[in-house]
Amino acid sequence: MIFTYNDGFYKLARITGPCHNLLCIKLSNVSVDNIIMTPVGAEQPENITADEVHKQVIEGLQYINEHFPLKFHVSEVQYLPSDTYSRNVYRKLIIEIARRILLESTD
Repeated sequence: MIFTYNDGFYKLARITGPCHNLLCIKLSNVSVDNIIMTPVGAEQPENITADEVHKQVIEGLQYINEHFPLKFHVSEVQYLPSDTYSRNVYRKLIIEIARRILLESTD
């Protein structure tokens, strides 16, 4: 996995053979009612929708806020509609982003 931070976004890319997924999140200090969902790239086909990514991100945030010592709030999500479809990869990616942020904060 490739983890970066730039322009206010934490980005995690997962590439495993023919499967690829990218999740970019912008954190907020307060809870956000409507997360901005931004598709990036114009590649075809559209394999995953904003609603599906949003659902998985919310599930991941619920897990993070129940099990991690810090509360996380997301204001914006960027994703690639042409990413490889998975029912839970974005949930896993946001949990991994939170884990890496926490690890960096303890260094």
